[in-house]
Amino acid sequence: MFGDLLKEIKDQFKDLRSSEPTRTLTVAKPFCSPARYIVTGALEPYGVKLYSCKETIRTAGVRGMLRQMKLSEDSFDGDTKVPLPMAQVVKVEVSAKAAAWAEYLLLRTGKLYVVGDYVNPRNERWAKQHGGTMPTAWHDNKPMIETSCKAGMDAWGPLRKAAKKGKR
Repeated sequence: MFGDLLKEIKDQFKDLRSSEPTRTLTVAKPFCSPARYIVTGALEPYGVKLYSCKETIRTAGVRGMLRQMKLSEDSFDGDTKVPLPMAQVVKVEVSAKAAAWAEYLLLRTGKLYVVGDYVNPRNERWAKQHGGTMPTAWHDNKPMIETSCKAGMDAWGPLRKAAKKGKR
């Protein structure tokens, strides 16, 4: 009940934020752990206000992957109906003024790539020069970077086994 009330209140006030123009950045990463923590860890220490952050998971069908790998379904021990996680896609809404800086910080993590057009195409080149290291955060000197991909890697286990069987 309280959750529904809180949602209703938020919905009523969501349009009352400053009339500052915003820009939505779309970034993605290979499936591992949620991308939200990378996004917030890359933006919040540098004062970039996040208006929204919506994640979706892109998946691939096992049967399609087996066909691409030229393997038979007999070589696969898992459930062919369970989709394989491929990528986390995140739509990040920030102020239009901060969009280029936010894009640079997201790319600088070395964990995300831009889907579609860049706010500033030079950001990719500049970010690559740092090999995934973040600039010193203003308040704690430690940027937050993801540390584990175990869940995403485990999902691919049966397909890896099938590939090994098929190559014998």
